[in-house]
Amino acid sequence: MAPNWVPLCRSMQVYCEPFFASINNWRAYESEELMRNRIELIQTASSILHNFSQKPDKHEFDLVFENDVELLPEVHPTAGKDYVVDGDQMAFKAAMKTQPKVLFHKGGVYFQDNLLKGIAGWSAEILAITNLETRKTIIDSIEKLFRIPEEAGMAHFVYVHIPSTTEYFKRVVVDFPTVTLDHKGEHFYRYLQASRKPGFDFDLDDLGKSHNEATMVVAAEQPKKKRARQDEKEDEWEADADGVMWTRKHHSIGSLVAAHFPPLEPQTHLVPLHNETAAQTLAHAASASGSKLFRGRVTKYAPPSAPSLTDQLYHIRWEDGDEQDFDEIDIQRGMDLYDQIEGWTTRHPMVGIRVAAYFPMPVKHGKGGAKDGEMEQVLFCGGVTKFGRALTGTIVSHSLF
Repeated sequence: MAPNWVPLCRSMQVYCEPFFASINNWRAYESEELMRNRIELIQTASSILHNFSQKPDKHEFDLVFENDVELLPEVHPTAGKDYVVDGDQMAFKAAMKTQPKVLFHKGGVYFQDNLLKGIAGWSAEILAITNLETRKTIIDSIEKLFRIPEEAGMAHFVYVHIPSTTEYFKRVVVDFPTVTLDHKGEHFYRYLQASRKPGFDFDLDDLGKSHNEATMVVAAEQPKKKRARQDEKEDEWEADADGVMWTRKHHSIGSLVAAHFPPLEPQTHLVPLHNETAAQTLAHAASASGSKLFRGRVTKYAPPSAPSLTDQLYHIRWEDGDEQDFDEIDIQRGMDLYDQIEGWTTRHPMVGIRVAAYFPMPVKHGKGGAKDGEMEQVLFCGGVTKFGRALTGTIVSHSLF
């Protein structure tokens, strides 16, 4: 008999194969910018699931496209859409047979971390306090994401807030800001980007290799990297049509910024609603004033035109594909706004500090006497990637292992 939460929380069998089908569709895109947009939407959907599912007011979510096109055909899971005994294992094995080993591992972990726990892994206790109407629209939007074609162009989530306190309300469609990829998302995107190249060897990055094998692979690649350094040095500087010299070799490259277009009026007063994040408050304020919040990153840097001047420029690529040059004042404002809406900053002395911690991991069956489900403490090393302050006032840091 199926667990009592299955009617409300669909099992993995429904989503495993459709997810990998969508990943392979995205990898085939001609536009890497669109592929990046799809990965960012996965992380945005994860944020929506965890921040809106338990709000008492109903929020209707949808995924909208730049171009009006039909969705791709639905991928039907091997075990069917109705729950069956061992259906998850059937879908898991069916997907594994169709994917390269490393892609299956990397994609599966990324899917589990961002979506699977939210759409198919919640317990009856969590579902009991969940707004099921909101949750249904979120999951419908995610299923729509799995079927989005390249011809749809850029896509983003929107929502309508339906208050429970009044029978009458003004139906306002609000653009939900698409998140910028975190470190794991950026790593997964770079992996998919590399896998598009002819002759890419999936097994080269096989996570199942032993430490010695991995070391040998790195050592074998080093001469290629050394030969490429001269070419990289020659290509380090590029001139634009105005004669400005740009470089991609600067500590600011990759820095994250945010801005409103058109800019919010200086006197705009932001009043957060109950349990509302800074990003949501800014999104509401921007929507009310006809403005929109965009996130972007620094892609290249132009140094001062003379040692005594401070006219350096930072080239920004926005999430919608537009580009813009920031001066020193603009870049500081953009970084400050990004820190404000995310609640984290990468500009802190703690960032980069090495850390270590023990985590429980399943004992490998190869070890003598190991039983199914047996756990052991394994030491992982990592580093602090961002720094923030929790709502309680406690200082927190985010580490990547």
